[in-house]
Amino acid sequence: MKLYDMIKMINRPLFSKTFLLIVPYQKRTFESSNHISFEVNKMKKQWTLPAIILVEIGIYFTLMQYNIVLFQGMYSWKAILILFGMALFIQAIIEKKPTNILPSTILIGIGIHFLWGKSISFWPDDLIAILFILSVGIILQAFRTKGEFFPGIILLLIGLFLYFLPSIIAFFQVFERMIGYAEKFWPLSFIILGFYLLFARKK
Repeated sequence: MKLYDMIKMINRPLFSKTFLLIVPYQKRTFESSNHISFEVNKMKKQWTLPAIILVEIGIYFTLMQYNIVLFQGMYSWKAILILFGMALFIQAIIEKKPTNILPSTILIGIGIHFLWGKSISFWPDDLIAILFILSVGIILQAFRTKGEFFPGIILLLIGLFLYFLPSIIAFFQVFERMIGYAEKFWPLSFIILGFYLLFARKK
């Protein structure tokens, strides 16, 4: 046996022990680095919403200091509701967090309803508007999460029915009047039909 082979056989246990010590250490180092990066990403996501709100507040009060009015009612609680709703909606897009779409839609919708609803002639009343807002929020969230559209569609149909209910009632009232006139004048229609048949035969 050569001298090199003898040295190799002697050092083999030492080499195996060293290898067994190095491999777990490298594994632990890799796991700890992954854990640290995960925690860093988690902390970044936690600060997304406060960062957006701070930017919005800064812009809002800067415009207020310079008396810049972009629309009527800009410096009211309704506009603040819209701002918070927009912040939640932007967070939902950046962080891919679709669960925030429904509350953001509710805040934006309620703000728009109380801010501009009365100035639009065809805008619905409070109850119908809330049904529309909820239905839109549920449908948008379901679209992003690939969830159920059915509750949103049901609320939308109920809102549409209530919105067009006065028109439906008015139509049936007109229809009822037409039936009333028909009940009064149906004998006259028989007389007209009889004369028509008589004259048509002669021709």
